[in-house]
Amino acid sequence: MKKTILSLAAGILMLASCATKTTVNMDNMTGKWAITEAMEKGVDGADTAPFITFTTNGEINGNASVNTFFGPANIKDGKVDFSNLGMTKMMGRSMDIEDNITKALNVSATIELTADGAVLKDKDGKVVMKMKKTEE
Repeated sequence: MKKTILSLAAGILMLASCATKTTVNMDNMTGKWAITEAMEKGVDGADTAPFITFTTNGEINGNASVNTFFGPANIKDGKVDFSNLGMTKMMGRSMDIEDNITKALNVSATIELTADGAVLKDKDGKVVMKMKKTEE
């Protein structure tokens, strides 16, 4: 009897935690997000404050510190695909920050909303980018 009650309670807790998780799609990502970290490195010292904007028509654009990036974005049920992005090719002081942001975009597989904003993760579940919403 005890095992049945414990199993039932565990099942209810698991269902409750799943019910509160928000599925991420383009609709709840639309707007401008400040990039605060990429590949476990901060972005202090960037030539331009890095950001990414998700649009309602399934595209992204932003700044990776020196260069701008742009292109289609496919976000559905927490899965993300940025495989066809374009980018300008200028040089600047903070190319190390730019390289980290570019790497993060290239390896991103999933996206999750967090208490602090949103995170991009690679195929192994490792956080590769952290973002905070700045405007709608």
